[in-house]
Amino acid sequence: VQGLIRLNASSDDVVAAFERSLSDPHPYVAAFAHELLYRVGGTAAHDALLRYLRPLRWFPTSARNVKATAY
Repeated sequence: VQGLIRLNASSDDVVAAFERSLSDPHPYVAAFAHELLYRVGGTAAHDALLRYLRPLRWFPTSARNVKATAY
């Protein structure tokens, strides 16, 4: 994954593979896929990234009930 990031790989097959990798249970795989899609740029890569990120903006109910703490 890091090699593809360094090579700035951007084919449709690479974008599709890394879109699937965003849901990988291993956090490093998902993080590197996120980074590659961000760096590749272009409509297809950014759309894939946004499809993954948009649902994450909704917090579970338990997170909304946590009181803010001033530091």
